[in-house]
Amino acid sequence: MVIDLDKVGVVSLLGDGVATVVMAGPGPAFPFRRGTHEGTAQPASVKENVWKRQRTPFVDALEIVGAHAEACGIEATGTMQLTLSRLTVRKALHGIHLTRRNRNVLIENCHLYDNRGIGVYYDDVNLHQSNITACHISYNRGGGIVSRKGDVRNIQITGCDLEDNMQPR
Repeated sequence: MVIDLDKVGVVSLLGDGVATVVMAGPGPAFPFRRGTHEGTAQPASVKENVWKRQRTPFVDALEIVGAHAEACGIEATGTMQLTLSRLTVRKALHGIHLTRRNRNVLIENCHLYDNRGIGVYYDDVNLHQSNITACHISYNRGGGIVSRKGDVRNIQITGCDLEDNMQPR
């Protein structure tokens, strides 16, 4: 399932703290792949369809468990104001995978724990601002928070527990 933001409109995935999604196939459980925001973080560069149909995709209080070697948690491409809150991702390849272009990402109160790859992966992404707050990012074999290639200009990391990442198991 690809979440095409311009087609489905504003999206909130709410688990109420009790929902578990078992990802038994390859790829992300929730791929926000077709966001069309190509502007900067400047308000004038955000097109009207982004404000009306794509703004602030929100995932809250879900657990994602990987049950496939290539299963991932969340993937985002082309989003404006993606907000991930109280999310748990474990036993996946990557917890949160940001690609191509995203703007103003908020990751708060999340548990990215015991993943084969990276907890929060900035993968060749053009991203102006990302805030990671009060998260537990531990036991991710590829690293806790990793930025490779791309153009990431501002990552704020506050009050997080980053423990025992990049350890072989």
